[in-house]
Amino acid sequence: MNYFVIGDVHGCYHTFNNLITKHWNKENEVLIQLGDLIDRGKNSPQMVQLARQLKTDFPEQAIFLKVITSLKSLTTY
Repeated sequence: MNYFVIGDVHGCYHTFNNLITKHWNKENEVLIQLGDLIDRGKNSPQMVQLARQLKTDFPEQAIFLKVITSLKSLTTY
């Protein structure tokens, strides 16, 4: 199994979405996002929505490892 790993996203929805759309091979790779999912970027609510959708659509291929900053803010969005 191959891994497609993305670090801190900081709410940059469009950048993250472009990365996974263009480069993530859903059939052969597990997506791992680690670090801050939200915080700082302008699109944190959309980023949380996308992460939840990916977990629903690809429960075995999408892994999101949350850090303290993200945990505090996730309930806000």
